[in-house]
Amino acid sequence: MAHMHTEWSLEADSEGSDTPRSKASARKSCSPTPGDHPPAAWLGGLPPAPGKASPVFGAYERTRRGGGGYAVNLSVGTFLRMLGDLPTPQLQRLMTVSLNDANKVKVADVLALVQDVLADEEMAVPVYGINQLPSEILELTLSYLPPSSLLVCERVSRGWRGLCSRSARIASVWRRLCYGAWPSFAAEQEAAPVPRLPCPSPPAVPAPDALPPPAIPAAGGDPLAWKQMYSSKARAEQTWLNPTKHPDRPLIAETVLTQDNGIHCIQFDGSDLMTGSGERHEIGVWTMARNQQRPRHGLDGHKNAVTCLQFDEERVVSGSLDNTVRIWDRATGECERTLTGHRDKVWCVQFEGSRLVSGSSDKMVRVWDMNTGESICSLEEHRTSVSCVRIQGDTVVSSSAGNSIRVWNIAQTPTCTQKLRGHQKGVFCLQFDQSKILSGSLDSTIRVWDPRDSYRNVCTILATEGTDAAHDSTRPTGIICFAYDDTKIIAGGADGKVDIWDMRTWRHVTNFAAHTHWITSLQFDSERLVTGSRDRSVRMWSVPP
Repeated sequence: MAHMHTEWSLEADSEGSDTPRSKASARKSCSPTPGDHPPAAWLGGLPPAPGKASPVFGAYERTRRGGGGYAVNLSVGTFLRMLGDLPTPQLQRLMTVSLNDANKVKVADVLALVQDVLADEEMAVPVYGINQLPSEILELTLSYLPPSSLLVCERVSRGWRGLCSRSARIASVWRRLCYGAWPSFAAEQEAAPVPRLPCPSPPAVPAPDALPPPAIPAAGGDPLAWKQMYSSKARAEQTWLNPTKHPDRPLIAETVLTQDNGIHCIQFDGSDLMTGSGERHEIGVWTMARNQQRPRHGLDGHKNAVTCLQFDEERVVSGSLDNTVRIWDRATGECERTLTGHRDKVWCVQFEGSRLVSGSSDKMVRVWDMNTGESICSLEEHRTSVSCVRIQGDTVVSSSAGNSIRVWNIAQTPTCTQKLRGHQKGVFCLQFDQSKILSGSLDSTIRVWDPRDSYRNVCTILATEGTDAAHDSTRPTGIICFAYDDTKIIAGGADGKVDIWDMRTWRHVTNFAAHTHWITSLQFDSERLVTGSRDRSVRMWSVPP
């Protein structure tokens, strides 16, 4: 039998009624189509004929309208009593369908009303009515809230705190927030509970190619872990990107170590800090325990200063002014291979898998097989010393002490596929991924290139803009090293200062004096920044806990 058209309406109670929010009125019109069910079907069947009582509806008024339909008028009080009499499964079904059909704006309005009810003691709607909703409905509603509102909900009661702490749906909310703010950081957390390695280190002047593993353990599906991760990252980002708004939480600086001559390169992970310096011809290995930075041992074998290094959990690779590249066993400290082939000083190295690339003052980039120690090929189009080199898959990007940047494909026959022009002075640091190449130069700019758009220069950041260096021609300037994550770029300059930009807007955030000489290398994780300089020191800048 076909359904009749039934129009449902909620009428305001008469003046003086003790029904909560008696001045409110709502109207819901339903025109059932084949296969649809009118609202009464959700609540236990169509109401009986006019004048008869219903175990679900109680007293109501039904009048016939034109077109063979009916108009059913319910007072707000009757509607609320009707909901109170519904069995839990039917009430749950009603709320589920209502929330699923509503858009996010309406759900947010409902939550705003809930907050008003909790804040206004004179409101007649009882709080326990909200708590009596099925947990699935509450979880679905809470999943639309921003972080600040979720934290407010946790303070409502122990029950709500438990709901926000143990719910798998809320865990997905915190996970989504982490991915929205820090995609690569959250992806690392999802990947495995073991810290991701390798973490490429900077060459003599360039910055590290990748960030170290985050300090917080992998979260998995634990809502508390994802919430802790979001809270920790958000707190750190607020200090890094809004220093003037958090004067009570300044960056903490401590001198980790000093060496006889300037620091050429650094890299750290959760346990070790490694350094290469001028006078000492070894790689210094230091423990990274807070306030306990002490030398553990050194990797000794080079005949001149160590200018660049990179390590993972098994191997250490280093380059030196003695024209060689060495591969070390990290656990034993033994030198496994010495790669010879460069005719001049080696300034930069990086490895990925079994392939290693190195750049030298002989104007060449060499690609090596780390397992055999053989040179696979050499790339020879630069006209000055190669200052930085990066590898990812079959793509190599290199820069020179001149102003040139070259992109190479080494899949089969090594080919220079692109030349990037724009810098006015030497390019000393590079990083790249699938969507962008970033380059830093002594012309005090960081340029962003888009490989998806014919390597177009899509953005240029001026390091000296708005700083004293912009007005002081005698002050040394230039980008020597940088590193970036999903939210910020941190760069070290020839003037000993650290500059920070917001990665999402390219806006300069702040800068501060870190050293008295060139900052030759830096690396950071979620809560600390480590810088090395020609002033012989390595310093750690950390966000207070």
